[in-house]
Amino acid sequence: MVRHSALHGTRAALALVALISLGSVQRLDAQSLTPSGTPTLRVSTAVAGSAPTSVSVSTTTLAFTIGNGSALTLQAKLAAALPAGVTLEVSVTAPSGATSNGLVTMSTSYADLTSSIPKNKSGTLTITHRLSATSAAGAIAASSASLSFRLL
Repeated sequence: MVRHSALHGTRAALALVALISLGSVQRLDAQSLTPSGTPTLRVSTAVAGSAPTSVSVSTTTLAFTIGNGSALTLQAKLAAALPAGVTLEVSVTAPSGATSNGLVTMSTSYADLTSSIPKNKSGTLTITHRLSATSAAGAIAASSASLSFRLL
């Protein structure tokens, strides 16, 4: 499991600052996950009568290695729920032999980001984060969130 954090907001805007930090990594079948990068997302604009404009960044990566065991699926989840009206979606580029599930809405339960990544594979995946909020979310005070990744 790799942790990837934090969510911060201001009175007028909602922001996601994902500070990448290596948490505990589940090591099965000689696997490893190593995140890098520090994306910043801030939902701060909206057209009158419409929901705020979502924002996306693809500035972080996740290096991986899978050994001789079985093919594995990359999963992610939030450590805690986001404020009401706020949604974080995540996608990764899939390595050859696997398929990305596109943007997946994050919750506190693990969700599959890819189909099975073949054994004896290594590479670096680009992570895309998309943050959106409804008008009902209102102004959000500073807070934080952690995103965990695992190969299963």
